[in-house]
Amino acid sequence: MKLFKMIERRKKSIIEFLINNGVYNSGDYRQLFEIPLKDLEKEYRQIQQSMND
Repeated sequence: MKLFKMIERRKKSIIEFLINNGVYNSGDYRQLFEIPLKDLEKEYRQIQQSMND
């Protein structure tokens, strides 16, 4: 149960970051809350990288 809460907290944090940066759904038009953590982290890294370029 503790792991599940940690994952959900991480997802929420990433989703807030993505929304604040204009990302509202995935490339395949799924809502952010439907996307697995692994895919959210990939989107997160792409946004961060583009911000650093």
